[in-house]
Amino acid sequence: MRAIKIDSNRNPIIKSGKFVWVTGIDVVAQNCDQAMRQQLGELNYSADKGIQYFDNVMGGNPNFQRFEAQARTQISNVDGVTGIASFNYEFKDGVLSYNVSINTIYGTVTVADQV
Repeated sequence: MRAIKIDSNRNPIIKSGKFVWVTGIDVVAQNCDQAMRQQLGELNYSADKGIQYFDNVMGGNPNFQRFEAQARTQISNVDGVTGIASFNYEFKDGVLSYNVSINTIYGTVTVADQV
């Protein structure tokens, strides 16, 4: 597997006029990170992919169980993922932080960020 490498701002990396590629565990980690950031309905041709951040987390009555269930589903659907070893999150001062340990066909990788 391979994908175009993205930087910390999620922009494609281009060197000498050519895309930089990631392979192996790095591509699975990058795709899992993208899956966690995808808002439900954001993709025109795959409107069923993504997580309902506004309804589940950022609304008046957060539903963290639904957030976790949707996140686990999205990560599990990424090519190369064989399971989720652990899923931790914290919601503090309006910021949702998550840390997910993911088993892949290449080994274990961690995806963590804040929303």
